[in-house]
Amino acid sequence: MKVKVNEQPQRFYLAMDNWFAAVGHGIQIGDIQLCAIPMDGIINISEVTSGARMMRYQLNFIEWLITEDKEGFLNYLQRVGEDLVKRLSKHKDLDQQIEKLRDVAIERLGPMPAIEDVDVEELLERAQQ
Repeated sequence: MKVKVNEQPQRFYLAMDNWFAAVGHGIQIGDIQLCAIPMDGIINISEVTSGARMMRYQLNFIEWLITEDKEGFLNYLQRVGEDLVKRLSKHKDLDQQIEKLRDVAIERLGPMPAIEDVDVEELLERAQQ
């Protein structure tokens, strides 16, 4: 399966008690759409259409340093995607599992808000004001 990391940051929605907005990057593996959200020393990997967490990657100190800039983060996500290919290929009924997760999330939380592109520079500028 081919791995493609989206360079454009986006606002995704994770299935929590409500739809929780979080900014990260998309990772496409074959037909599977995932998002990688950096959170306090980890990278949360969730399936995009259900908002369900699939995996968490704990960053060690060296990885944390490598991922501090956009280029390093995107390169790291490419490696994460390659690791995910190996892990996901072990699941024969993954499409059905994702469909069930999506149905449960929509039933519990209602329709997911639309995913949208994010201008990180604008967010940082607003945060400094």
